[in-house]
Amino acid sequence: MKYRGDRKRDHSPLDVTLKTVIPDLPTKTDRLKKPSQDELYAEIDKIDDKVKEIRTEMKRYMNELASQKVGYKDITDIEAARKLKREKYDEKKILIDRSKIVNKSNKEYKDVIEKLTKKSEKLRNKMKTLFSVERIKDELAFMDD
Repeated sequence: MKYRGDRKRDHSPLDVTLKTVIPDLPTKTDRLKKPSQDELYAEIDKIDDKVKEIRTEMKRYMNELASQKVGYKDITDIEAARKLKREKYDEKKILIDRSKIVNKSNKEYKDVIEKLTKKSEKLRNKMKTLFSVERIKDELAFMDD
């Protein structure tokens, strides 16, 4: 039965007696050193540089393949076909993203136009009820405040 505050017991087969020899602590030179953050970041930067080199080499190779296959209607190279398919997919994705942005801004413009239309209708209805030019000017000045 477990109670709160009980610690897990270690059931390893280690027997310690009075005759057991306990080794000394290792010297400071033998102990593990904590790595510095600068060394860690330097290693990460090296790995990032290698990844960038591989990516640039891969892009160069793919561009070379694409330049070889530009004039042909029949593409036999599978890698070039995959690259062309990927480019078309990326272009489609870019166009979809642009259309989403345009639709969002279009919606905002429609909302602004709708608000202005409602405001102009309100002003027209109010002006219909007013009979004199001075009263119309007073109402417009009051609405601008």
